[in-house]
Amino acid sequence: SRRDHDPLCRLPFSVSVEAEQYGAKLTLNEKTRIPAVKNFPYKRLQDMPALQPLDFTKGQISAVLEAVKWLKHHGETVLLELEGVFSVLSLLVSSREVYKAVYRNPEEIKQRGAELAERIAEYAWEAVCCGAGILSYSDATISFELVSPELYRDVCGEVTVDAVRRVRRAAPRTMLQLCSATSVGLERADRAVAEKVPVTPGLLYGEALKLVGLNRKDCR
Repeated sequence: SRRDHDPLCRLPFSVSVEAEQYGAKLTLNEKTRIPAVKNFPYKRLQDMPALQPLDFTKGQISAVLEAVKWLKHHGETVLLELEGVFSVLSLLVSSREVYKAVYRNPEEIKQRGAELAERIAEYAWEAVCCGAGILSYSDATISFELVSPELYRDVCGEVTVDAVRRVRRAAPRTMLQLCSATSVGLERADRAVAEKVPVTPGLLYGEALKLVGLNRKDCR
């Protein structure tokens, strides 16, 4: 953060924090050092049991929350990245199975999405209680370009908007930032409307986020 002159401390350093709790295990490629799931916990979405509440006392999630507390105590502004519904699901079953469900079983993906979104919202609230100042919802797994506009609007967009609203309800006073893949997809699907906010030229993205959060009390 200090080396890059970034005013935000971004956590976590892993995309599997939420999925780990439901059996996902990442391995690092020895050559590229890129993480990947070696063996998916489930073959199909239908094989997954009901997703129980996250246990904040174990695994990566516990370490992340402790890091949030430590950084907050030392005066840092923490941006916590939440993995979106489709990104988490694609660590539990293959992304091929996720896309197949979007096309063939939209009601199932909506039901699973709502279940998982509630767990993500609970995590968001816990992180805010520990000191997270900004939440970021990131879901690059699902793409507007890879499904039909109708499917994105009526299935992917509906699941994503529901998840974002649950996070907002859980932490209504905390800034929520959407990743570009999510925000652009929702806008193209007429699920969201973008509004330009003027900022001083030359600001780093983190600086702009903090500035907007301070000046826009209606910022979501």
